[in-house]
Amino acid sequence: MDRHAYMLNKFGAERLKTIHDPLIAAGKDDGVPYAFDMITRTPSSMNAHRLLRWSHHIGSQRTVAEALFMAYWSWGKDVSNIEVLKTIAIVNGLNGDEIAEELATDRDKKEVLEEAQLAQQIGVSGVPTFIINRKYGVTGAQSSGSLAEVIRKAVSEGVSA
Repeated sequence: MDRHAYMLNKFGAERLKTIHDPLIAAGKDDGVPYAFDMITRTPSSMNAHRLLRWSHHIGSQRTVAEALFMAYWSWGKDVSNIEVLKTIAIVNGLNGDEIAEELATDRDKKEVLEEAQLAQQIGVSGVPTFIINRKYGVTGAQSSGSLAEVIRKAVSEGVSA
């Protein structure tokens, strides 16, 4: 759907004027160049999540996740577009043609939906969300210092299995 209409409906005109300011500030602190003006659509993330699942098998899930975030938040790319996802797959060591073929099927859609439902049940309300030690949840763009503080707290309490 149209990004501006989505954001306007979700947050209202007044809040929308400054809604991105904390993210832009946090991004500057950590060298993340947010470009919200480049984003024209709010796409379905189903296929991006499927790509993330598959990238786990070759150990590239972290770099694929970073590529997806950069593609969307910094370059305004439509991360529901199969060609965009194919390019991200190739750059991260996956077979782009196979990924494109799989994205044209329903493979893993049920599992992704189940994971999304579980995330909602445990209180995940935005992205990114970091769950630390199965006890602490940090939602939204945070500075590296804020994340480090939560990680230190979890470590001081002992990490559970």
